Amino acid sequence: MDSRKLDRECKEAVEGTIRQNFDGMHLRHDIVKPLAEQYGSDRIAFVLANTIQQESWDGRFSRDNNPQAMEMITELVAKLPEMEIDGNMSEEMEARVWEMLMPDLTPAEQLAVEIDRFIYGYDTALYRDNNQSMTENVSEIAEALKQRDTRDMALWFADIAADGTEPEERKRAMELLGKLAEYKPLAKKAN
Repeated sequence: MDSRKLDRECKEAVEGTIRQNFDGMHLRHDIVKPLAEQYGSDRIAFVLANTIQQESWDGRFSRDNNPQAMEMITELVAKLPEMEIDGNMSEEMEARVWEMLMPDLTPAEQLAVEIDRFIYGYDTALYRDNNQSMTENVSEIAEALKQRDTRDMALWFADIAADGTEPEERKRAMELLGKLAEYKPLAKKAN
């Protein structure tokens, strides 16, 4: 059975079980075992966490639960990068997934993630106006690095390093400028 179809079936089973076993104040606690036996605890945890993440607007979910739900979804997505999620990931969750994937990324992707996070922190409004996800931005930056098409990036970092308003931004721009310079020779190596 398709994984997404099984996720939906699990979600419907959890919702039906809750409806049948919730008296308005209390939920019977012996309902988890049969669901876990049928769907597995990882799938149930994923479905519940995804529901809380996707429906964070719903007043029935406490804000205190959201960080745990997001962390669980993030860990699952990082473990299963080919998995598709219904709905959109929040910016924060997508950044956490990339952070968890960092050790397994190519050098170009690692540097692309660092550059993407700098751009996001430097001008979040402009970053959001771009209308791309972090994944799309990282892919484009990584491709530019592989193609050694980094001149515009280097000029932008040099401008920030020279004229940036915040000392920390200037310092980070210099670091990234250095990493761009270091990366270029690696990109020129023959495979």
